[in-house]
Order: sequence, then structure tokens, then C-alpha cells
Amino acid sequence: MDFCHDTIRCSLLSNNDKALFCQLYTSPKVMRKIGNVLSQRQAENAFDKTLSHNRLAPWKKRTWTIYNAVGEPVGIQMLDRSASATGNAEIGIMLLPRANGKRIAVQALSGLVAYGICQLRLQCIEATFDHGHLATRKLITRIGFHIDETRLELAGRVCCRGAITASKFIEDRFAQTGPKSRFSKQEIVNKCSQA
Repeated sequence: MDFCHDTIRCSLLSNNDKALFCQLYTSPKVMRKIGNVLSQRQAENAFDKTLSHNRLAPWKKRTWTIYNAVGEPVGIQMLDRSASATGNAEIGIMLLPRANGKRIAVQALSGLVAYGICQLRLQCIEATFDHGHLATRKLITRIGFHIDETRLELAGRVCCRGAITASKFIEDRFAQTGPKSRFSKQEIVNKCSQA
């Protein structure tokens, strides 16, 4: 369940990632647009729970560690499958502040969207984010998500949602390779469904 995209590598969260996980969840700077900052004990408990989710089959939630080009762990990202629509999942990402502005988020989320649609056969991937978080809005729009401006109240925050469907993802991939590509649109669809 590991994957690479451009210069980053993503591996399922493991016991070795506890310090990174806790550093992210206890950082006021990282958590400012995500949720409440956790205490060290709360973060350790959340890590244990997250690690147990990674071991379940069939999967409900998976979390990956993001490694930069030189192999340093710089963040985590996750897919959380919808209980009501198993072809849908929520996506999320957290990066250490030193990893911001280096295209790591674009590469990591693009890779996870591709993995979710092509490997896990998801039909729709959603992202819920703080309405005022302009960097997240720009990031998911760049990847191809459509933003629904309907505002939601979640845990005392005003949020909105973005989504990308498998068909939109395939359309975008075809547009990137172009009609003169050696692959036809159907071949891209087939490659994705065979992956």
C-alpha cells in the first residue's frame, strides 16, 4: 500500500512514526485550521488508534507517512472511507511547517488521489476544510477538486467541501496526456481500473 509520486514517497503509518504523528497533533501552528491541539497523551492515544485502523481489513481508514525527496518524514495523509457509500472517502493531510511551500502537499495529495481511484477503486474523494484556509482551497483546486461553497458548521468551525470524482480524475489525466498521446482515453480508463 505504499506509493510514490514525483519526488515524494508515502508509506503506511508504522510504529516508527509515533514522534512525527505526535509532533503534528500537538503543534498549534499545524492544528490552527484543522482542529484542537492535542496533549502529548491524547496524541499518543490517537496514534495507537490510527495505527490499529491501518491493520484492519477491509479497510475503513488508512494513514500514510509522507517522505520528502531525501527520505525525511515530513507529514501524514489519510483516506477515511464513508460508512454509507463505500466508494467514497474523505482525504486529509498534515505537514510539518518546514515542509510547507515546497510542493510536497501537491505531490502527496495528487498521489493519494491517484492511488485511491486507481488502486482502491474509489468513485469520489472529498476534502472538508476550514472556509478561511486559502492554501487548502488553492491546493485541492489545483489537484482538480470542485469546491462546494455551501458552508458547514463542524466542531465550531465554518467549513466547506471539495470533491473529485473518478470520472473527473480520468478526464483530467486524459487532458494532461492530450488527445495526441500514445494512450487513448479508454486506455487511460483501463489502466486505472487494472491498477
